[in-house]
Amino acid sequence: MKALTEVLAEYLSGLQFEDLPPDVVEFCKLCILDMIGVSLRGSVMEYNKILAAYLQEAGGKAEATVVGYGFKTSCAQAGLINGSIGHSLQLDDGEMESCAHLNCEIIPAALAAGEREDCTGGELITCIVAGNEGSIRIGSAVNPSHNQRGFSPNGTIGVFGAAIAAGKALNLSKNAMADAIGSAAMQSAGLEQFV
Repeated sequence: MKALTEVLAEYLSGLQFEDLPPDVVEFCKLCILDMIGVSLRGSVMEYNKILAAYLQEAGGKAEATVVGYGFKTSCAQAGLINGSIGHSLQLDDGEMESCAHLNCEIIPAALAAGEREDCTGGELITCIVAGNEGSIRIGSAVNPSHNQRGFSPNGTIGVFGAAIAAGKALNLSKNAMADAIGSAAMQSAGLEQFV
């Protein structure tokens, strides 16, 4: 019998753009536009300016664009700051079953890895849909009790979507995708104490 992670990884690593219903593709496009719009406004927040200045000073290979700023940085650093920028105003979309703002993690990860890997638009959409599919399934399995016990699903659930989206952009095999999901589980953390 396969472990649940293996089943999920096999399905998500095999997901193709052609498998996506047209309404899902259109909704994903709206989510991307929403995230970029929210990010452009969030980029002028003081703490994002500080993080951008730090990352620009730290340097890194110019692999991915930092939203709202005129520079590129490493894939990992772009994912970090674009996630911060995208969620800073708390205006990003939310998903009820996972009790989380998943796209502020999924879309920055997909954009950063997708830009580095030169993904097509269809591939990028597939990455984002796969990230949402995986994290919503995980989130719906543990919520609402997970959130009610004080955990912040953005950190504890969104990390799976980010790993899956980046894994799709990197064209991970099903075994490597299972490893990515497992690694995300090891890094999954977050409490609602900030509220």
